[in-house]
Amino acid sequence: MPDDSYLLDKVNITSTDGRVKHKDLRPYLKQKSNLKILGILRFHLAIYNMSGKDEEKGINKWLRKIGEAPVVYDAYENQRSKEELKKYLRNKGFTDAVIDDTVHYFPNRKRAVVHLNVKPGVPYTIRNHALKIQNREIDYMVRADSTKSLIKRGMLFDLDVLDEERTRIMQLLRSKGYYKFSVSDIVFNVDTTIGRKQVDDTLVIKNPLVTNTGGRLVEQEHKKYEIKDIYYITEYDPRKALNMQNNYLKSMDTLQVRGRYFLYDEKIKIKPEILLNNTVFEPYQLYDYRKVSLTHTLMLQMPIIQYDNIRFYDTYQDGKDYLDCYIQLTQAKSQSFSLDLEGTNSNGNIGAAAKVGYQHRNLFRGAEIFNSQLVVGSETQTSIEDNTNFNSLLLGINNSLSYPKFIFPGLSARLQKKLKASTMFQASYNYQKRPDYTRYISQVGMRYNWKGESRWSKSLSVFDLNYVGI
Repeated sequence: MPDDSYLLDKVNITSTDGRVKHKDLRPYLKQKSNLKILGILRFHLAIYNMSGKDEEKGINKWLRKIGEAPVVYDAYENQRSKEELKKYLRNKGFTDAVIDDTVHYFPNRKRAVVHLNVKPGVPYTIRNHALKIQNREIDYMVRADSTKSLIKRGMLFDLDVLDEERTRIMQLLRSKGYYKFSVSDIVFNVDTTIGRKQVDDTLVIKNPLVTNTGGRLVEQEHKKYEIKDIYYITEYDPRKALNMQNNYLKSMDTLQVRGRYFLYDEKIKIKPEILLNNTVFEPYQLYDYRKVSLTHTLMLQMPIIQYDNIRFYDTYQDGKDYLDCYIQLTQAKSQSFSLDLEGTNSNGNIGAAAKVGYQHRNLFRGAEIFNSQLVVGSETQTSIEDNTNFNSLLLGINNSLSYPKFIFPGLSARLQKKLKASTMFQASYNYQKRPDYTRYISQVGMRYNWKGESRWSKSLSVFDLNYVGI
């Protein structure tokens, strides 16, 4: 560390207002001290310091890459931190915030400790909140959902909350058919002249301006859109689409199933029923972004689908605006193999094993996943009875077959689609020969799995039978 430099040891933040937490302020610091393990050891800094002065040397490059360079206190960066904290506080309604900083230097240890004392002051609060919406139907929808509003009387005048409210209303309306509605269609008019650190804010949704046939800007009410036709491009090739432009779709064959259109080359590799079961919106339904998002999730849960893109295009029929939907699906390779080799040494017993795996992601053209693994292993052991060496043997095969639908006798296709579940069958057999015994283990099972938009998955085991023979 140079003589005129100090390692930034710590940045302490205190606040005179309990509503302002130091954990909320810390992300806005431009300089933070080196990472500590368990709050004590600067492990990554120590790794970095192990590197030599020669930056071109391979080992030094590697140590510096996995380590962390020392954070040297910088007065300019400290000032930037104060400015960022003030911006954050202004957004939270604390427009008169003051931040005092004190830097303590420890020359003997070449360390610097920064203390930031935040004095937020008196914040602006919301006295009244009102709505001003030109479209009557949108006005009714927003007011009917007002109990979920994030803006309340008496709360801090928080610009982040206002942005979240704009997003909430946009999502509400885009789930009711307003496909083209965006957060930019919502503005806030704020009156700060009433004094006593209070504001009156009005949420305004205006009708959009469009250019008419005469070239003039005129107001037009926000439109609700229904989905008209749904097209599945079952083997979408981005490069081919880019090269062929408008001729790309024209070059494909078309199959119509239950009012949807499937575009393909030569042969459809995934059964249309599977794609239909994983599409939660239908023709002549109002556009709903939540259903589009769920469909996207369900498509990608099928391993045969590597990439999907759901796009909408304006169309016009019988004096009404619609959306045509194109679901572009890029398929992964249907088959794959794997080989794992293992070596073991357990108390002097040397062993080896090989695992050969096979997976088919579209076994019966219904996005079924078939997995099979063959295990062969051997280990040298000593018999307890006569103290002689004996090679133990392990042979096993594990199979599973997963269907992307809920399989149950007499269940209708509509209910299968609604349940959004997959069905898995499992079967395995293992043969083990050891110095003291030989045994056979068989297992069969069946279970249902659910996984939607949330991070959580659910599983229900229908049966799991095991048989052990010795």
